[in-house]
Amino acid sequence: AFDLFRAAVLMTLFFNRTSQTLRVLVIFICWMRLLDVFTSAEKIATALLPIKRSAKGLLPVMIVTLVSFCAFMHAFHYVWGESHPIQEVIFKSFSTLITTELPANPHEKSPLELFLTYGAVIFFSIFILNIFIGVIGQQYEHEKQRVQITLKHERSQCCLNFLLRSRIFPCWLCGQTTAKLITGLAFFCAIWLQLAGLDDELDWGW
Repeated sequence: AFDLFRAAVLMTLFFNRTSQTLRVLVIFICWMRLLDVFTSAEKIATALLPIKRSAKGLLPVMIVTLVSFCAFMHAFHYVWGESHPIQEVIFKSFSTLITTELPANPHEKSPLELFLTYGAVIFFSIFILNIFIGVIGQQYEHEKQRVQITLKHERSQCCLNFLLRSRIFPCWLCGQTTAKLITGLAFFCAIWLQLAGLDDELDWGW
């Protein structure tokens, strides 16, 4: 599913080059694909795979963190007044809960707001974030213990993808030499398109 989403985003960029959201997604997708290259190197892969696969076990604690964040943000929105725009409420709530930013002038705040702010900082920074960090460490240790099995599974998946593509794609249309020439030509065309895109953005004058 993620591969289809990634391919769809990359193809959409060809038709819509002005969307900032789409470009940001393409940037992250391309950098994440760089990690897949290191799967062939065993020493690097055994260090990267536990980190990549640790995120799959973080869904429950992420839900708890998100619900807690939304609850405090809703309470802050009520205390600060409904006239504040939602963007400002999210930003101030993030500053208070994640970076533990306290009010600059506490004597100008109401007792309820001070109590809510201090309680939110203590609860979120000490309880929720520490649980989140603990779950990450536990999940990483679990994935590190089974990294050899995971590495074999990843390589087996790559081999399976290659075999499926070789059966579906018409590889019999040309010989090995012609295929190498076509691959080299496609590589140079891709490099030229990248440089042409940079020249269009940066106006190098080529």
